[in-house]
Amino acid sequence: MFADAWPGRETAGGEDAPMAKALGDARTIVVSRSALTFTWRNSEQVQGDLLEGVTAPKQENGGPIGRSGSISVVRALLAAGLIDELHLCIPPIAVGQGLRLVGASTEPPSGDS
Repeated sequence: MFADAWPGRETAGGEDAPMAKALGDARTIVVSRSALTFTWRNSEQVQGDLLEGVTAPKQENGGPIGRSGSISVVRALLAAGLIDELHLCIPPIAVGQGLRLVGASTEPPSGDS
């Protein structure tokens, strides 16, 4: 979704062009089971093991890594202790059903984070 929207905004030069440029300049690592072709600069796909694919870039630059999207990826990263900080956007509704980010336990996941 990002690659469909942001490159055009950068090129258009509108008020969100600086944000679009920052997103385009950032290294983008995509997790997918399907083989993908990228048209947006600085984009690459995790090859092989998810945890190795995320750990390597974190060790390379030591800086923050942002994540957007799949709950299954967040669950795996939480379980492995690879998330240092979690920001949640919670819509103002409660339906009582659906996917849970964490289990019914109120205990935080274990790890060295």
